[in-house]
Amino acid sequence: MDTKQTLNQMIALLTASLEDADKFDRGQDAAGRRIRSTLSEVAASCKILRSDIQATRNQRKADK
Repeated sequence: MDTKQTLNQMIALLTASLEDADKFDRGQDAAGRRIRSTLSEVAASCKILRSDIQATRNQRKADK
């Protein structure tokens, strides 16, 4: 998966959580658990993407 697709996937996950954010703000604790789960998934994706980007940059530098 390329960088843009990965970022769009993370954006979609966060956008889908907006409804749960409203529910959480109105006092529904279960919505907070779902948001935390989504944030955990996005955080893991961010770490992987960051690592992939750095590896690609290092490879490009080595190829010069």
